Amino acid sequence: LISPEEWQGVSDGGDIYEEGNMYWKGSMHAAVGFPKGRSRINIMARGTPSDGIFPYMIVELDAEVIGEVFVDSQDFAEYPFVVETDGGPKVLSITFANDGSNEEINEDRNLYIGEVKIIKSNE
Repeated sequence: LISPEEWQGVSDGGDIYEEGNMYWKGSMHAAVGFPKGRSRINIMARGTPSDGIFPYMIVELDAEVIGEVFVDSQDFAEYPFVVETDGGPKVLSITFANDGSNEEINEDRNLYIGEVKIIKSNE
């Protein structure tokens, strides 16, 4: 389990992310132990759109992309990703790729990361 407080990272402009709130384009990461074999990574996330476009999230494990998705819910929803690993400590990273805003209509595209669960899969 990774809680929002455990994420570390900075935006492309050098702003520090706190508690899983990604207000700017950039990446954050957390170290986590993985079981050997297949696992499911369940990321709880929500986003705010701007100009009808939701945040785009890229997920990496040890610098290898394992999935990409538009976070198209303003309420926290689960976004699952499946990985096969040799087990042990890994670095899980989340990148917010498409920050944007429309000040005329007071919209700001942001990505919010909640809890992340790593579940050993028997599939």
